[in-house]
Amino acid sequence: MNRISKYIALILSAMAIHSCSYDYEMPDLSNAAPTYSVSGVSEELRQVLIEDAKEYGLTFEYGAEHWRTIVREKDVHGNILYEGEPRGKADKNATMLQVSYICSCMLQTANWNYYDICQFDFQKDFKLEISPYTCEARLTSGDTYTKKAADNHPYTYNVDRSNLPVIAKAESLGYSIADVIMYITEKDEAGNQRERFRHRTIDGNIVTVGAKYIDVEVELYGFQNNYNKVVIGTYYFTNISLAEINNTTLYLSTEMEHEFYLPSEGSPITSDAATYITRNDKRHISLN
Repeated sequence: MNRISKYIALILSAMAIHSCSYDYEMPDLSNAAPTYSVSGVSEELRQVLIEDAKEYGLTFEYGAEHWRTIVREKDVHGNILYEGEPRGKADKNATMLQVSYICSCMLQTANWNYYDICQFDFQKDFKLEISPYTCEARLTSGDTYTKKAADNHPYTYNVDRSNLPVIAKAESLGYSIADVIMYITEKDEAGNQRERFRHRTIDGNIVTVGAKYIDVEVELYGFQNNYNKVVIGTYYFTNISLAEINNTTLYLSTEMEHEFYLPSEGSPITSDAATYITRNDKRHISLN
C-alpha cells in the first residue's frame, strides 16, 4: 500500500510540474543599443584643465568659463559612428565611448556670447555593450588627454596706428593733417573678404571667428584751401596673420612691410561718409 501511495504521489507531482511549464520566448534584441551617461567636469578636473585653457586665451575677466561635452561612439575597429553631444543611447554597433570637453568663455562685455577656446580629448575608452546597466563615463585628473584649439577658436586683437608719422607724411605732401581713419578688412584662409569695418584703437579689442588674415588701411586727410578736407594718401598693410597677433595689440609702423598710395595713383579710396561698423555691438553709425 505504501508503494502504491508513493507512485500516486510521483504521478501527481509530475502532472503539477507539467501544468506549470511554458515556452520561454527570447526578446528581440535586433534593434537594441548600449546606453551611457557622461559626468560633467568635476572641480578637481577643472583646476587642471583651466591652466591649459589659459594658454589658448581663456580669461575670467568677463565671467566664468563654460564647459560642453562631446562624445565619440566607436565600433570594434575604432571607426567613429557618431560624434557630438551625448545622446544617452549609442549606435547599436558601438562598442567604445570616448569623451571630450570644450572650454568656452566671454571675451567682451558688449554681448553675452561665449566663444569656444580649446578642446580636451581624453584617451580613455569606456566599454559599451547591450546590457540592463548604463555605462557611466567619469573622468578624473589622472586620465590622459590631448589639447588643441577649438574648431571655431576666436582671435582677439587690436590695431594701433599711433607710431605712424602721419603729421610728417601730410606735411611732406604739402598739407596739414586734418584726420586719420583706419579700416580693417578680415579675410578667410583663402583670402576672401569676410568683413570690412572702421576701427579706432580706443574701441577696444576685436573678437573674430573664421577670419585668418587682416588688411589694414590708414587713410590720411588734409585740409585743402584751409577748409576742405580731402584724402591725401593711404597706408596699406596686407596679409597680417591673426595667429601671430592673437591676444596682442599690433602697432603699425613704417618699418613693417607696407605700401603708400596717393589718390592720383588709383588706389581704392573710401568716402569720409562711409558707414562705421563697430565690432562690439554691430550697430551702424553714420559719419555724416
